[in-house]
Amino acid sequence: MRKYIIHQDSHKVMSSGKVREDMVLIAARLGYEKLEEDVALETNADENDIILFAYPSRKGSEKADQKLIKHFKKNGARIIIVTLNVDYLRYEDVDSQLVVDTFNNVDVIITLSRKMQMRLAEDGVLTPMILLELHDYLATGAARRPLFEKHLIFAGSPYKAEYLQNWANTTPVDVFARPEAINDEELLANNVTYVGYLHPDHIAKVLNYGFGLAFDEDSATGNFAEYQTMNLSHKVSMFLAAGIPLILNAKAASAPMIEAAHAGVLIGSLDEIDDVMYNMTEQDYVHYSNGASRLSALVRHGFFYRKAIVEAEQIL
Repeated sequence: MRKYIIHQDSHKVMSSGKVREDMVLIAARLGYEKLEEDVALETNADENDIILFAYPSRKGSEKADQKLIKHFKKNGARIIIVTLNVDYLRYEDVDSQLVVDTFNNVDVIITLSRKMQMRLAEDGVLTPMILLELHDYLATGAARRPLFEKHLIFAGSPYKAEYLQNWANTTPVDVFARPEAINDEELLANNVTYVGYLHPDHIAKVLNYGFGLAFDEDSATGNFAEYQTMNLSHKVSMFLAAGIPLILNAKAASAPMIEAAHAGVLIGSLDEIDDVMYNMTEQDYVHYSNGASRLSALVRHGFFYRKAIVEAEQIL
């Protein structure tokens, strides 16, 4: 029996890509060999071989992914997929039935949240499902003790967070993003400062202050507000890897885990931030950063993906 993880190296350097790269490293520790996506159709897996597949392989690849999965299934390979995104849940132009049919043609699905599991079951997915709970975010060593500052940190493209252009709070926000993601710094509101860019592999080693802001709202590109109630944010794990507590939407898929670990503050609206920060004491901050530190030790060492993959293999 051989075990493969299908992966294609990305030319884009971003934290979501790091999640995929980290999955390859974690799977390798469990005996999985990386199989490049562009040669996968030329590889004939034998009966009982195990294929681990991050789905979708890229945005808009649902048909190509279905073809690849059928290729491995015809020879009896067993397939585990990880639903890194289920794009019909956020984009109206994605064929939901094609995705459901693909999911019913694999052996185990690692889903990101209980709500996502329930939604997939409602939509007709019958395949056994395993819960991930949090993305991992590999980093060496231990996170540094963060400094108490009433600052928020936003990492990523601001196009998903139009509220940064209309920031009405007095609490300052530091934005870390690629320069090309900031078309015009003047578009950012008062108290919102573009700091610069940090490579995904470095950000967890460098950030050491304030709170990580993880709050998606709907935009012209998709239904992100509803989608975040089912989909785990890789940015949450990035901040946790740095040991930084979170300011998180109370409806986010990761909110129950963050609340249980006392790793951040849950809010229902961005309008609550100033009150939260005004009442935040250094003792409170230490409490939340201790909770973030406990989760940091897990995501930095690949605990969640390893656990989910092992559980999936036990079902096969």
